[in-house]
Amino acid sequence: MAVQADPLTHFFCGSVSGVFTCTLVQPLDVIKTNLLTFGSKSTIRKSCKFVNNQYGPLGFWKGLSPAVLRAMIGGGINFSLLERLKIWIPKDKTLMGHIMHDTLSGMSARAFTTVLLSPLSVIKIRMEAPQANMYKGIGDAMHQIYRDEGMKGFYKGFKPTLLRDLPYSGMAYMFYRQYHHGFKGVISETYLSMVSGGLAGLTATLITHPFDIIKTRNQFNFIGKTEKFEYDGIIHAFRTIYKHEGLQGFTTGLSIRLIERTIAFATIWFIYENLKNHFKPKDKNRKIDEFR
Repeated sequence: MAVQADPLTHFFCGSVSGVFTCTLVQPLDVIKTNLLTFGSKSTIRKSCKFVNNQYGPLGFWKGLSPAVLRAMIGGGINFSLLERLKIWIPKDKTLMGHIMHDTLSGMSARAFTTVLLSPLSVIKIRMEAPQANMYKGIGDAMHQIYRDEGMKGFYKGFKPTLLRDLPYSGMAYMFYRQYHHGFKGVISETYLSMVSGGLAGLTATLITHPFDIIKTRNQFNFIGKTEKFEYDGIIHAFRTIYKHEGLQGFTTGLSIRLIERTIAFATIWFIYENLKNHFKPKDKNRKIDEFR
């Protein structure tokens, strides 16, 4: 049996990889949020021009402070839990057994961090939206949200967030494991996690994107802003998007999210796996293929 790194090491590796990744892809997140909150008439080119005209080059890193804090805490907790759940959750040796095990592990780890970090997610969306500039920082955002909306304001868009995050995380981790196993021996070990992560992020994003649209718009909603994006539940959201934007409305921001998620998942797994291997205690009896 391979020697496992301790939970604190997993937390550290997850935090470092999360912070580096979120800093790298924040400009793409800003553009995506702009696309989703402006509606289907906007484009990536128009969004980039708008951000640059309003705030200059640094505008592409709007909302970085809550993003970094969320990534630092969430990345650490998520990877620590994931490593534990891989051991705790039973699995059989069949392909379906591995698929179910990996999916459940990914979903369970993400469920805890989604509930815990929902307030930071709401603040991040509102601070990074280029058409909004109402918070001076995380503390000011928490004060204003609580004053104007109460505790429920910190959980705006929570249901679609769960409907996006849980299936996404479960599928993304499952796809990562499957791609990792499939490409093992074909791609250099150094870059195996990067390729597997990128493909996993892309695949899971294609399936879950409509829920990201609903989640982002609901979290962005606040008094006096974008009332047309107020959805009364998931079914109402789907009906409203179809009514006003057609089928194309369900693909709004998809291209930029595919780019962002592909880069993010490739980066975070590449950094995490290499950091983890660096800190892992040596085991002379370790099997060559630990994946299965």
